[in-house]
Amino acid sequence: MTATVGAAGRTPPWRPYALVTLCGLLVVSGTVGLLATMETVAITGWVGGGVAGSFAALTVVIGWVMASTTPRAGERRITAATWITLCRGWALVVFTGVVALAPTATRIGWIALGLFLAAITLDAVDGAVARRTETETALGARLDTEVDALIVLVGTVATVALGLVPAVFLLVGLARYGFVGGVALRRRRGLPVYDLEASRYRKVTGALIMGTIALGLLPTVDPAVSRAVGWLVTGPILAHFVWDYFGVSGRRGRRGRTVRDGGWTVHDGERSGAGEPKGDR
Repeated sequence: MTATVGAAGRTPPWRPYALVTLCGLLVVSGTVGLLATMETVAITGWVGGGVAGSFAALTVVIGWVMASTTPRAGERRITAATWITLCRGWALVVFTGVVALAPTATRIGWIALGLFLAAITLDAVDGAVARRTETETALGARLDTEVDALIVLVGTVATVALGLVPAVFLLVGLARYGFVGGVALRRRRGLPVYDLEASRYRKVTGALIMGTIALGLLPTVDPAVSRAVGWLVTGPILAHFVWDYFGVSGRRGRRGRTVRDGGWTVHDGERSGAGEPKGDR
């Protein structure tokens, strides 16, 4: 299924958004309904509220990405790869509803972990599909980045709320937004924003974040272990964000064009991030 966003004289821009929203509603409600039918998840007010709230937030993010990307990049198709990215977001929505049950039961815990792992492992699939089918778009890359950020934020909030990692780990979920906000503030003040050099450690940092969340959700792991790991990795992760911010603000003595921002991503035009672009889809 392929839809077109913002094509002059073609599909009105609101139709792909409406299509995505409707498909998301069907996928999420169908998945939750299936879990309820199998008596795996009890549909309580907390579950319904978690699903509704996170679905609304994701839908707003999708609309914002579509609206902000299309005027700069022109016509962009919602490709197969982008649909996979959207599925990652919808898996996260269902995950939010499941963790609202405070999954102490082993079965619920495994479901929560499975949904989270689906959301993060499909990240490798959407990019591979885009490259294989030669359907890279700025819309897909931007959406991929925002879904990544939501996964980290929701994952850290969930594990902190369940007492699986220390409260300080919540700063990890907010770090990317702080980085983006700092760069945006510099631009608003007319200050230079520089490129970041490519860094293999940026991928390591991402793996540490996702791995710590997954470890906390793993039902067979003692929460004391995941809390200890959370304390251990929070400092280095935050230090890496600070180090990269020093890079974009020129505090590390670098000079260059002011177009991109690194793996934490502050978009400018069709760019997806400096130094280590995620691959425009």
